[in-house]
Amino acid sequence: MRFFVGDETGLLKRLQITSDEDNGGAKCVVTKWRKQDRAEAITAIHLRKLEINQEHEQEQQPEELLLGLKSGVVESFRPASEDAPSVVKGMETKSVPIVGLYGDDNRIVVGYSSGEVVTHRRSGGSKKKGKNSINSTLIAAPDANCMEVCKDTTNKFAIAGKEYDPRIWDLNSSDAPVFKAKNVKPDKLLLQEPRNVNVISFVPSTDGTQFVTGTTQHKLRFYDSKAQNRPVYSVELGDSAIKSLAVSPDGTTVVVGDVIGDMYSCDLRTGRTIGKFRGLSGSCRDLHYYSNPKRPLVACCGLDRHVRLYDAKTRKGKFSHYLKQSLTCMAFADSGYGNEFETVKRETDKQEKKRKSKESKQEEADDDELWDSLESSKRSKKTQE
Repeated sequence: MRFFVGDETGLLKRLQITSDEDNGGAKCVVTKWRKQDRAEAITAIHLRKLEINQEHEQEQQPEELLLGLKSGVVESFRPASEDAPSVVKGMETKSVPIVGLYGDDNRIVVGYSSGEVVTHRRSGGSKKKGKNSINSTLIAAPDANCMEVCKDTTNKFAIAGKEYDPRIWDLNSSDAPVFKAKNVKPDKLLLQEPRNVNVISFVPSTDGTQFVTGTTQHKLRFYDSKAQNRPVYSVELGDSAIKSLAVSPDGTTVVVGDVIGDMYSCDLRTGRTIGKFRGLSGSCRDLHYYSNPKRPLVACCGLDRHVRLYDAKTRKGKFSHYLKQSLTCMAFADSGYGNEFETVKRETDKQEKKRKSKESKQEEADDDELWDSLESSKRSKKTQE
C-alpha cells in the first residue's frame, strides 16, 4: 500500500507500507522529495494514473502527482522517475494559496483562495508544433476555502467559502453557476445562520447533483440540487469547526474530522452519527477512503504529525506512523489492497496463541509448586508433633 503526504514545510513524502512477518507487524518506508520552505507549503495533492504507452512503458507504476502550493504554483511529479517535482510550464498562476486541484490528460483545474478557478488545457501529451496550452480564468466566488471537481462529470466543480453558500459551475459554460445553494431557514428570532464552509465533497455516482459540506459552525450539510436549493438536512457534530471529510465510494457513509482531532462516521442518508474514531490528538486536515470492497480503510493526517489508518466499518486503528512535520494533505495510490494487514493479523493471532499457551503452562507450573509447598509444610508439622 502506498500513499503520498504533503506538509507545512513543503516536503512531499511517500509512505510504502508492507507486512513485517518477522515481527508480526507492518513496516513503513518513507521517501522524501522537495526542499523545506514554508512559503512553498503543499496545500493540495491530486494523483492520477497514466496510460501505459511507449512513453511510460519503462515505468512500473505510471502515475502523475500534481502538487498545489501555498505560493499559488502547480508542480508536476512522476514518482517512478528520479526527477524532482517541476513547475507546470505555460500555466497561469496566482500569488494566493491553492484550495483545490484536479488534473487529467486534457486539462488541469486549479482553485485559489481568491475565488478564481484557472483551467489549463494541456496539449494531450503531443509534442507537435502548433498545439499550445490555453489558460482560462473564471471568477467563481468572492473568496474560497475549498474547491472540488466532480469525478463523475469532470466539467463540473463546486466551490464554497466565507459568507456565501456553495455553488456548482460548469467549465464548458462559465456565464453563471448551474446551481446556487441557499442558507438554512432563519431561526425563531429571524436571525440568519453564519455561512462559512471549510470543506466540500461530491457524492459518488450522482453526476454532481449531490454533495456534502462541513462548516466552521460544526454543521454537516447534505445538498441535492434536484430536490431543493436549501440543505436536505443540517446536523451538528461536536463543538469545533469541521476541517475535512470523505464520502465512501458507495455514497452511504461520510467520515468527518474537526480542528481538535475528533473524527465521526455518519450515515449520509440520514445524518445520524454511527460512531467515533479514537487516537487523534490534533486538527484533522485531510481524510481519504481507500476504495477496496473487501477491506475498506480510512486514512487521515493532520497537525499531530501522524498518518493513521482505520477500518472503516469497525473504526479500529490499523496503522499509524509518526512524521516530523505537521501534515496538510494526502493522496492514496491504487496499488495493493490492504493484504499486508491481513498478514499482520494472521501473524498476530499466531503470536497471541503462543503467548496464551505459554501463560497457561506457566500457571499450571505455579499451581503445582504451590500444592507441593503446602504438602511439604503439612509433613513438617506432623514430624514436629
